[in-house]
Amino acid sequence: PHGGLKVQSTIPNAEVFLRSNGTAYQVGTSATVLARPRTPEDIDTWLALLPSEHLRVSGRLEPARGGTRDAAVLMVRDTPTLVGGPSVLQSVAGHLRADLRDAVSTLPAEEAGVLPALTDGDTSHEPRDIADALKRSGLTYLTVVSGENLVFLSAALLPAARWIGLRGRAITGATVVLVLGFTLLARPGPPM
Repeated sequence: PHGGLKVQSTIPNAEVFLRSNGTAYQVGTSATVLARPRTPEDIDTWLALLPSEHLRVSGRLEPARGGTRDAAVLMVRDTPTLVGGPSVLQSVAGHLRADLRDAVSTLPAEEAGVLPALTDGDTSHEPRDIADALKRSGLTYLTVVSGENLVFLSAALLPAARWIGLRGRAITGATVVLVLGFTLLARPGPPM
C-alpha cells in the first residue's frame, strides 16, 4: 500500500462481487469498504469519489466487525470503476468543495490542507504531520464537521437575513436551507 493509507467508506445496499468464484451477492443492508490504494493516482481516485456515485469494486469479503450494522467488510486493493455518476446535488456540492480547495491552493501546503478541513471537514489534502499532531493533542474534533459549525453559520445568517428584510418564518426557512445545504456540502457520514 502507498504510505499505508486507508480509505474507508460505508456504502448502503452495496452489490458485492467476489473474484474467487465469480458469484455476485446482493448485500441487503450496508457494507464497509476498506481500500488500500497502491499508487498516488489510486489515492486520488478514491478521494475524488462523491456520495451517490455508483461503483464497481472487487476485493476480499470479510465478516462485519463488531459494533456496526454492516453485513460485511470488503477489503479492496484495486481502483474502483465508476458505473454511474453522482446526483445533481452531490455534483454541485463536489464542485463547491473543489472550488474551496482551488481557492486555497496558493497558500502554503499546511494552510491549504487545513482550511478545507476546518470549514467543511475535507481532510483529503490535510498534511499527514498536521493530522498526526491533531490526533496526539486530542484536537481532531476541529476537523470534524459538527453542530458547532452550524451554530456559527446560523449566527452569521441571522443578521444577514434581517438586513435583507426576512422576518419570522422566512428566517426559519432560510436556516433550514442553510442546514440542509451545509450538510450536503460537508457530506454526512458515520460517527467517528
